[in-house]
Amino acid sequence: MGAGVVYMKSSEDNEGPKITFEEGKDTNYTSDMTEEDLLKDVKAQDDRDGDVTESLTVETIYPKNDGKQVSVIFVAKDKNNNVNKKRIYHGSSGRQCRKSAAGTDR
Repeated sequence: MGAGVVYMKSSEDNEGPKITFEEGKDTNYTSDMTEEDLLKDVKAQDDRDGDVTESLTVETIYPKNDGKQVSVIFVAKDKNNNVNKKRIYHGSSGRQCRKSAAGTDR
């Protein structure tokens, strides 16, 4: 009898969910906005787990140096605890700014 090696490709889930923003999302920020306000029209979709929008949280909000924008970082995770983050810039003090995918999905 001969010995053999069997190689099985793992089908592990190593990808975090994709975070998307609804077109036309209001990108004005005011200091009295709640996390619920910021999460409005934000979705998270995982290839294996489907809709994981309920896992979305706001990780941090910090002002840009120009004082006209704030950066908001959103986080979502799937059932295997794969995490993904995405950043969007909001205009502050009532100024409108563009939606940006400056922080790409990681």
